[in-house]
Order: sequence, then C-alpha cells, then structure tokens
Amino acid sequence: MGIDFWLIAILAVVLIGFSKAGFGGGPGVLATPILAAVCGPTKAIAIMLPIMIFCDLCCVFIFRKGRVWKKVFNLLGGFFVGLLIATFFLKELPGQEVWLKKAIGSLAIVFGASYFFLFKDNRIEKYVPQKTWFGLALGVLAGIVSTLAHAAGPLTTMYFLSQGQRKENFMGSIVVYAFIGNCLKLPSYFFSGILTRETLSFSLPLLLAAVFGIGLGWYLNRRLSDMKFKGAVNGILVAIGLYLVAF
Repeated sequence: MGIDFWLIAILAVVLIGFSKAGFGGGPGVLATPILAAVCGPTKAIAIMLPIMIFCDLCCVFIFRKGRVWKKVFNLLGGFFVGLLIATFFLKELPGQEVWLKKAIGSLAIVFGASYFFLFKDNRIEKYVPQKTWFGLALGVLAGIVSTLAHAAGPLTTMYFLSQGQRKENFMGSIVVYAFIGNCLKLPSYFFSGILTRETLSFSLPLLLAAVFGIGLGWYLNRRLSDMKFKGAVNGILVAIGLYLVAF
C-alpha cells in the first residue's frame, strides 16, 4: 500500500475514534466508504472492524458509569431476532440494500429535523414509547437493516435519543451496544476469510490514530451541555440521513 492509502486510512480512523467518543457513532458511518475508495469495500470493512472494536472498548471504559443496561438489552434482544429473520427469510429480496438505506435515511431526516422544528421543549421522549416492546421492535428492525444494508446506525441513535437519557446515559448505552454488536461480527468475518493476518497488519498500526481521534472526541464531548449535545447528535442524524438517501 502506498502513502495515499495510509493518509486516507489515518483520516478515516481518526474520524471513527472522534465520532465514537464524541457522539456515540454518527459521522463514523462515512469512515469505511472513505477507506474503501483506496482499498476496496471488502478489505476496508476487514481493516475497520478491529479498529472499531478497539474504539468501542475504550469508549465503554470512558463512559462506564452512564450505561442503562435495560435499554441495551431491549435493543439487543430484538436485534438477534431481526438478524435471524434477515438471514433466513429476506436475504433474496432484490435490491434490498438500496431501498432499505433510503428508507432509514428518510426516517433519520424526519426524526432529526423534528427535534428542531416540532418539539419546542426539545423532549422527544414525551412522544415516543418508553416500554420494553418498543426497544424490542426497533431492535428487530435494526437487526434486519444491519444484515441486509449495514445501515442500522441511525436506528440505534434514534432509539437511545428517544429514551429520555442524559448525555452520559446515551453515550454509556450506545457504546456498549456497539461493542457487543461488533464483537458478534468477528466469527463470521474470520470464517468467511474477510478478516486475515494481512488485514490485521494494516489495522494494528492505525490504532494510534484511533487513540488520537478518541482523545479529540472525548475532549469535545465533555464540553457540550446536554442540550447542545442532543442538538449536535440530531443535526448529525439529519446529515447521515441525507447521505443515505443521496448515495
């Protein structure tokens, strides 16, 4: 790999670390497409997965006091069901990636924009169910979308935003969910031959860039009030939605 690969890879990895420690994910959705531009999509996801798990683990430690396990388990329970449904029943649907991404993107735009224009008190949780069934139902949808289109990030962000959590609770919950979800991908990546010694040899040197990105994100996160944090995350959600709809 030439110098162009390493420069773009460092940019992508810093973006991953920054977005995870700063906003629980968000802009990090762009990191893999950025890297794929110089090494192809299969190698990009293989290089990124160990780095994302490392970032998740660091963030799980940083935000260890804020997680709300009930919310995490509600979403994970539904996620496994959605994963099975997508694997055994929906895998052959033609063009599923395109319409799923556009549907999730449209939902993200509506949800994020609603925070600014509809809910004057900025308390969207008053209008969204807080029951276990809602987390399970959204988890099923996230499992389906993650399996078929790899675009479930906005759904998990919308779920944790809608549950009336403070910044620390949002971060603590979403990073541990991401950590568990990414770890579950390891066996399939390994046995399918996507994750290899070669890809790991690219991942390991990039961990330093991940640490730098995490530091930047954590620095910004600590300086945002709850209100400004929610505004930033909803703004990012709208931007991601526009990206999914457009591309």
